[in-house]
Amino acid sequence: MKKIIFLLAICLISSMSFAEIIESGNLNENITWTLDSDSTLMINGEGDISSYPPWCSYSITNKIKQIIVSEGITSVSSLTCGNYNNVSSVQLPNSLKTIGYCAIGACNVKSVTIPENVTTIEGLGFYKIGLDTLYYNAINCVVEDLDLGLKIVFIGKKVTRIPEFLFGKWNGLEQLTVLSNNPSNIIVEENVFKYVDNNIPIYVPKCAIEAYQTSEGWNKFTNFIGIESELCEERTNIAETKCMSDEIVGYYSLMGTKLSEEPENGLYIILYSNGQIEKRIKK
Repeated sequence: MKKIIFLLAICLISSMSFAEIIESGNLNENITWTLDSDSTLMINGEGDISSYPPWCSYSITNKIKQIIVSEGITSVSSLTCGNYNNVSSVQLPNSLKTIGYCAIGACNVKSVTIPENVTTIEGLGFYKIGLDTLYYNAINCVVEDLDLGLKIVFIGKKVTRIPEFLFGKWNGLEQLTVLSNNPSNIIVEENVFKYVDNNIPIYVPKCAIEAYQTSEGWNKFTNFIGIESELCEERTNIAETKCMSDEIVGYYSLMGTKLSEEPENGLYIILYSNGQIEKRIKK
């Protein structure tokens, strides 16, 4: 029996395909990069990525479909993730603090997550990008200029400031989800919602609907929708209710469409009330 199991294991391993490194190099003494046969660009190391890195040459960019920036990288600059027509996915690390000028753009990425430690998004940090869905977790960030034509935006639970230029002059936002259960903890900068339709659905924790309806900056909206009541834990011995931090807010398609229930199969997104996003696949 052990021999059979061993032989099966050997067959399984031999049938597996592993991505091969087809391009690689050093940006500097602290940062390395690799491009594998699965068209994934992996950037590893610590510190800031300088402008016009070596992988932005045309002979390499047309081979890239996915970009993963690893933990330890603190800033991305011009063309770190830009001018790559075939790229459909960009993953940014929690260590990231700055998204520089023209860092991400001219690609086919439809959704992106801004990590919570980002403090600056420079002008044209995102450019010529068909982004539909933004998961914004930056706790306290300055945005110099951002005009993405967003349809769906998720504001993470830890966010304390919504910067003025987050939505730009776009009036096509269709849905906004805000995970904080206390809108008074969020600074809404002047004119941030100037071009946003007052009637779009605003999803907030059920325990906080009234607070949003009466809070400065939020009270212009007329269509607040409570997220499932199990997200809020009622406390009888304190004056305010507290939202659970690790409960599931909802299920979404990869295009950001909210689903009525968890899918039985396929690839989908799970959104938690603490702002974390999980991609899950069922076969």
